[in-house]
Amino acid sequence: MTAKEYLGQAKRAEARIGAMLERRQRYRGIAVKRGAGEADGLAGLEADIDRRIGEYVELVRGIEATIDRVRSEECREVLRYRYLNGWSWQVIAERTHYSKDWLWRLHARGLEAVEGERTV
Repeated sequence: MTAKEYLGQAKRAEARIGAMLERRQRYRGIAVKRGAGEADGLAGLEADIDRRIGEYVELVRGIEATIDRVRSEECREVLRYRYLNGWSWQVIAERTHYSKDWLWRLHARGLEAVEGERTV
């Protein structure tokens, strides 16, 4: 797994949780339309959501710890904004006042640092 794939896991995990939450809402809506209480299968879905959230929290902690070991504060900042906040390059450029070219260089350096650390 590349550094970019590793760091990108948080976004994918968050999307899976979001999809589960939407599904839960749909199930609840169907149960209300039927005039029933909580749907029987909802308890299992709730447990799955709780498990996924726990996994997500652990994953994010690991990613944060990995980013924190990158030496350059500028690179850490870009990696956090991109992979933990999920910000677009445009938003990062506006918030940091860096050009996109500079952001991409910092991003590449940060990925190299993460890649080097993860292969050791």
